[in-house]
Amino acid sequence: MSLILPDWRCLLRKYDRNHNVISFSSFVPNSVVQGWIGLLTTQFSSASTSIVDVYGNSRNILPSEANFMVSADLNSAGYGIIVGSGTDPVSINDNHLKAPVSPGTGAGQLQYSAVDFPNRFLVDTATALTDIRRFFTNNSGATIQVNEIGIVCYGYSSYRILIERTLINETLQDTESLEVTYRLSKTI
Repeated sequence: MSLILPDWRCLLRKYDRNHNVISFSSFVPNSVVQGWIGLLTTQFSSASTSIVDVYGNSRNILPSEANFMVSADLNSAGYGIIVGSGTDPVSINDNHLKAPVSPGTGAGQLQYSAVDFPNRFLVDTATALTDIRRFFTNNSGATIQVNEIGIVCYGYSSYRILIERTLINETLQDTESLEVTYRLSKTI
């Protein structure tokens, strides 16, 4: 049991065109990758850390208030919760999704909502939590397979760092949407 690190949970909801829930699953991802520990080390130590970014470049990340930022805008796939079609096994050394799905309405593309925080820092007598959520809608006219999800956040001012990558198996028919929520919590 970790006294300092949060517990992670992933919630997936699939919706039809009328926003009716088709399926729901909830699981512990257990696939935090090297970028997470690197950014924590940077912030805890107030010292720079070399971390590999999503482009495969080693970056000297300094402590910064921008580190861990994931609040991506509408149809921005550069950071925040992102999805892909890759199937390679997850490795601690992963620094990017293997086959990211681009934002848009063309072949093989999904529309990305802005990242939001429906439960932003809730605290009760024993638990503190926050939710990070994003919707992905298929308006491509064809079926799209989503096999991987992840979180890319800022590292320093402009670098993008993958901190989590999980394999899933979701098929989105045209007009269906996938809601991906990561819940970080700690109960004492």
